Amino acid sequence: MQTHTLGPETTDSFRAAEYFKAHLQPDTTIVLHDDFADILTNLPAIAGQQFLIPAAYQNAKGDLSWREFNYNASGVAKINTTFHLPLMPMVLVENLQPRRGEAVFHPATKQLFESVIPLAGLSQRPMTSKALVLGSFLRRGSRYAIVTEEFFKEATAASAAQYRILKRFPGEMVWVVYDVL
Repeated sequence: MQTHTLGPETTDSFRAAEYFKAHLQPDTTIVLHDDFADILTNLPAIAGQQFLIPAAYQNAKGDLSWREFNYNASGVAKINTTFHLPLMPMVLVENLQPRRGEAVFHPATKQLFESVIPLAGLSQRPMTSKALVLGSFLRRGSRYAIVTEEFFKEATAASAAQYRILKRFPGEMVWVVYDVL
């Protein structure tokens, strides 16, 4: 059996897939994708297999979420199991020497972002994973981002004075495993 989910290996999705494999379905092989939309829009290609998705999934364009998929899944996919796990803590960070006045975030974290800083007046760059958010934030010199704390600290250890953590967001996530029909 194969279980499809979001990669790379630094994502919460990969960690959830590892948990699923270790505790619920040891015979599965984890297959990573660049975007959940790749999975959701190509279900016939993985018929007879599974995919793992967080209940908070929202694509970068904002036109597809777990809620919409689940309501329309009848005849295409069926929930196999659900479980919950802590998320890797996230942080809202500010680049104190930005080259671009933009905010980079995963769409599912947009409301967290706006709970601290209004997005009005900022250019917005939604990305398909927090791993991509971190890379884009650092490469482009963006002003703000919500990223995974552990990987942010690793990536900025040599330049930590250039950044400020504005808020930390711990959390949990509900994960849903579907059988693709």
